[in-house]
This record gives sequence, structure tokens and C-alpha cells, in this order.
Amino acid sequence: MAKKTAEVKQKIAEIESLITEKQETLDMQKDLFLDAKQEQLTKLSKLDEFDEEVIRYLIAYVLVYDNEHIEIRWNFDDFQAG
Repeated sequence: MAKKTAEVKQKIAEIESLITEKQETLDMQKDLFLDAKQEQLTKLSKLDEFDEEVIRYLIAYVLVYDNEHIEIRWNFDDFQAG
């Protein structure tokens, strides 16, 4: 019985270690993604004019309800540069 308990505890320790490693990898990837997004937004903020490619990158769609109401759906979540 003690041997089985030790095996289970060892397996739990291995799984917890694996979870920690995966979380660290995920956090690192998230940081890299945010850094890349920040760099893209910084580049976009320095543009003098927007071409079709930039507009397609930024905007998912535009809904025009009438002459006074439109909705713009961006291709990214709320994210502030700087």
C-alpha cells in the first residue's frame, strides 16, 4: 500500500511539474504575442496614410445603419499602445 501511495504521489508531482512548465511556456508565448502586437500598433500609428491592406488588417467589418449611425468591428481587442 505504501508503495502505491508513493507511486501516486510521484505521478502527481510529475504532473504538477508539467503543468508549471506548460504555464511558463504559455506565459512566454503570450508576452511575445503582446510584444509583436505592440510593435505592429506602433508601426501603424506612424503611418501618414492608410492603404487597402492596412484597412483590411485593422477592420473586420463596417455596418452602416443609416446616415448617422455606423458600427466598426476591429480585428483586435481593446489594446492601447504606449
